[in-house]
Amino acid sequence: MPWIAIALGSAAISSWTNILDKAAMHGYMRSPWTLPLLIGLIHGAIGGVITLVAPWPEGATAAHFGWAILSGVLFGLGAAIGIYVLFYREVSRVIPVWQTFPIFTSIMAVIFLDEHLEPIHWVAILVVVGGAALISVRQTGGSGRFALDTTFFALILAAFITGSAHITSKIALDELPVINTHGLRAIGLGIVFLPLGLRREAIREIRTMVRTRSRGLGFVAVNEFVIANVGLLLTLWAISQGPVSLVTTLTSTRTFFVVLYSTALAVRFPGFLGEETTRQAVTVKIASTLLIVAGIATISLR
Repeated sequence: MPWIAIALGSAAISSWTNILDKAAMHGYMRSPWTLPLLIGLIHGAIGGVITLVAPWPEGATAAHFGWAILSGVLFGLGAAIGIYVLFYREVSRVIPVWQTFPIFTSIMAVIFLDEHLEPIHWVAILVVVGGAALISVRQTGGSGRFALDTTFFALILAAFITGSAHITSKIALDELPVINTHGLRAIGLGIVFLPLGLRREAIREIRTMVRTRSRGLGFVAVNEFVIANVGLLLTLWAISQGPVSLVTTLTSTRTFFVVLYSTALAVRFPGFLGEETTRQAVTVKIASTLLIVAGIATISLR
């Protein structure tokens, strides 16, 4: 089944989007709103160009256009939360929790599409949430006590919204080609990111980055014009070819790639991503990632 390879390719490529986002924010930005503003400008423009240039299929309804734009809006809302948390936290801790969205896709399928989950799948949901909680646990000061990171629930909300975005994408793809759906989703993403990013500090920082020819703009340009678009197109292509629950399960394996890439980069270039690279931290990240992916696979591969 070719959609399996497409989904895995999307996961491997999209993981670099998260890493380069973190690299740009960690090294070159002081406001959490600068990157969303740049992303909104870039993807809004890309969506507008695709919408004007790409041919539209006969028989496509306004409802499906609406589903595609709604998918982009939902994707933007989930991404806005995730990127805001990513500004303050390590990429290898943020992405595994954010990528639990397939469990919400499965639950919504039970509620709205009359699908059925076995008891083992509900156990798997607890495993996924437990893995996400484990990677979000931090030691508090020098007391030796551990507490759940305050960003955990925000990332779970981002995962829920992202899971909803994939369901609406599947509905849109029933009538619309991948390229048209991608264009409308990009417009929806811009609708969310532009108002969020239009803040005085973000505009001022972008002007400074342009004037000083900051390398951070290069990270963002390569990431958003090339890597992010390739990853998003591959994801939509896979969803159009296979069941959305299985596709989202496979794309969520970007968690493995993020932990692998970010840890290797942090060891090779200390301070590059602000990652914690102690043996204990790396062990917890790997163990948590295994729990999350195992739980997601149990739920969706039914």
